[in-house]
Amino acid sequence: MLPSELFEKRRQNLTQAIDHWVATGSFKNGKAVCEHFGLAVPLISQLLNSHRQIGEKFARELESQLGLIKGSLDDEVQFIEQDKRTKEQVSLVLFEMQVVETQAFSLKPISNNASQYSALFKNTQDLYFIRITASYYAPVLQEGWLVVCDERRGVERSDLACVYLRNGLNLILNVMQQTDDTWQFASLDQKRQVEFLQSDIEKLHPIIAILPSSFI
Repeated sequence: MLPSELFEKRRQNLTQAIDHWVATGSFKNGKAVCEHFGLAVPLISQLLNSHRQIGEKFARELESQLGLIKGSLDDEVQFIEQDKRTKEQVSLVLFEMQVVETQAFSLKPISNNASQYSALFKNTQDLYFIRITASYYAPVLQEGWLVVCDERRGVERSDLACVYLRNGLNLILNVMQQTDDTWQFASLDQKRQVEFLQSDIEKLHPIIAILPSSFI
C-alpha cells in the first residue's frame, strides 16, 4: 500500500470508528465522542476533512483512546471487547512510598485493583498510583496524597516526574532538560538542581495528576 493510500485508509477508518460510537446511542455526535475520549475536536475535524497525514505514532494513540485493537486504523476497524476494556481500565496498581533516605524511596505495592479511582481517567491501562508517605516533598506533595504516573507517555520539560534510577532508588523531580548524555532536574521547591547520566536512569514516568487527601 502506498503511503498516500495508507493515510487515506486511516482517515476512513477513523471516521468509521467515530460513527460507530455515535451509532451506539451513547453520544449525540462526533464532537461528543471526541470530548469523551479526550480527543481535540478541531484536530480531529481537520484530519477528517482534509488530506493531513495521520502518522504511525498518532494512529496508535488514536486506536488506544478510541478502544480499538492496535493496527485497526491501518486495516479493519475492530473494537476491544467491552469486558476486556473495562478490566483494563480498573486494573490500577497502588504503590506506597517507602523512604530509604531523604527524598529517595522505593515502592511497595499495596493494591492491585485501585478501581475506586478508575472513573477519574478515560484511559487507565498505563497508569499507576503512588501514595506519598513522608513530608520531604512538601509543600508541593503532602503526606497522604496520591500522585498518578503514566508509564507510557514520555516526559517533557517542566513535567513533574518519577525518576527510577538503576541503583534501585527513586525520586520525584521537575524535568529541566535532556542533553546527549544527561538528564537535568530540579527539586520540587526549585532550590536545588541535580544531573544524572542517562545510563544511570532506568525509566522516567511523568506525573499526570495529583490527588490531595481531601479528594481521595
